[in-house]
Amino acid sequence: MLMHCNQCEQTTKGVCCVKIGTCGKDPKLALAQDELVAALIAAAPVVEANAANAALFEKALFATLTNVNFDCDKIDALTAEVKALAPNARPYDMVTLWGEQEDVKSLHSLLLFGLKGISAYAYHARILGYSSDEIDAFYFKALDAVRSVAEVDALLGLLMEAGRINLETMALLDKANTETYGDPEPASVTLTVEPGPFIVVTGHDLHDLALLLEATKDKGINIYTHGEMLPCHAYPALRKYPHLKGHFGTAWQNQQKELKNLPAPILFTTNCIMPPKDSYADRVFTTSVVEYPGMTHIGTDANGKKDFTPLIEKALELGGFKEAQHFKGANGGDKMLTGFGHKTVLSVADKVVDAVKTGALRHIFLVGGCDGAKSGRSYYADFVKATPKDTLVLTLACGKFRFNDLDIGGIGGMTNINARASQMRKGFRVSVSNANQLYRFRAMVSYASGQLDNGWSYAFSFGTRQGGNGYVDGIYYNAYSYFASAEKLFGDNHRLGLTIMASPTERGAQQASTDEAYALFGNNYYNPNVGYQAGKLRNSRVRDMHEPIVMLTYTWDMSERTRLNAARALST
Repeated sequence: MLMHCNQCEQTTKGVCCVKIGTCGKDPKLALAQDELVAALIAAAPVVEANAANAALFEKALFATLTNVNFDCDKIDALTAEVKALAPNARPYDMVTLWGEQEDVKSLHSLLLFGLKGISAYAYHARILGYSSDEIDAFYFKALDAVRSVAEVDALLGLLMEAGRINLETMALLDKANTETYGDPEPASVTLTVEPGPFIVVTGHDLHDLALLLEATKDKGINIYTHGEMLPCHAYPALRKYPHLKGHFGTAWQNQQKELKNLPAPILFTTNCIMPPKDSYADRVFTTSVVEYPGMTHIGTDANGKKDFTPLIEKALELGGFKEAQHFKGANGGDKMLTGFGHKTVLSVADKVVDAVKTGALRHIFLVGGCDGAKSGRSYYADFVKATPKDTLVLTLACGKFRFNDLDIGGIGGMTNINARASQMRKGFRVSVSNANQLYRFRAMVSYASGQLDNGWSYAFSFGTRQGGNGYVDGIYYNAYSYFASAEKLFGDNHRLGLTIMASPTERGAQQASTDEAYALFGNNYYNPNVGYQAGKLRNSRVRDMHEPIVMLTYTWDMSERTRLNAARALST
């Protein structure tokens, strides 16, 4: 039996897998997935384009993505479910697509690949209660076009529309994640695994992670993320769980090596699962769309609940490590950075612009590719390592998973702050801005002396950001910042500096609720944390943070090309 699979960048010789998939897919599974896609194409023009059918089409498309579902029986069950919607639909055979004129075949294939990508992100948004009629309708339109549209210009137009729909889907998922779990905040995530029972969670599904965190609280079990689950550490509603400890492993493609004999179970929430090795197959659990034959699957009951008991029992049975294990990232780092979402980046836009104006920032690079699993595919990681210190690197997708443990510094306060008073631009600056109630007021006062004749230099900065109630009652923040630095030059090349800085912050939190509560309240902006006390609106969950940092630094400019830096920091 031969297969025909060219849907990912790992295909044999960069063309097509015909005997066995690089991902581990065999011809039987490839055929089953082709039959599922063919059933979708056949049903698309005849079934009603409603939300329920769109949800089924979405799940089915997602299940055919690389490294998601390896269970032929479950794929066949989805095919039967799709066919039941349109028993009189005109059948379609994927062989038809593979035999088309080359340009048409390429465009049809690209359209299918785009649909599968859209389905993955829309699926995650739908789980959180967010969907779009426009996205739902596009599934049926695009699938029908695979059979009914053969003109190149028309297909190019559809592909442009698919690109637009993909952006809409990403915006929808961003809204779903941030409104459910809060805006991501930069976080430094440890790679150390503490002693005792633990569970490793991989994939993309924040909802499944949230369910597991709730199910394991007070159980004496720690939770560690893996692969593309790393960004969850940036979301306030997830980070509040104290047993969400850190991250395990490097990139997803290393799982077969890194999970070997791991004394803990692994929960796969979505892609990317690889065929489990015997050394850890007994501790693999799957949920959501991801499934693998012989592995324990945790399904959803009629009430939308998941019973993680088998997973919890396995974690307690295995017991975890006896002593703390200090792991390293792909490049030897002991921490990983995450949480630099678009709001974080935009919040330091003024610093980036200033760095450009002063010449501190010369180039901005966007890394949007992925090195992949094959040996030697390290172009993007090598590129990032080679970037000069006066450049800024932005990333998207999974391209960063081979270099997110690198300490490459930063500009403008994004990942690294230069606290040396002698290095700051001399002068006095005042800035004030005001907007609507969500960003009510911002002010900053700063001064830097530059290098004085007596060898001293000093700098200070004070700022505040204020935000009143927005659409949701009780969601406010009062943020302050202070910074002071003094530095003394001894001789020509020795410097001693002292720095203190902090960002005291107070903010009101939002909590999810139910449709019944929203209905009783009269709108969808009800916040269960809010009530009235003595006639005044109060929030019962206020986050109050103040963590000062004090640093003592020593710098010795040994030569034009050599510098020795030493620092001691205290954080409370």
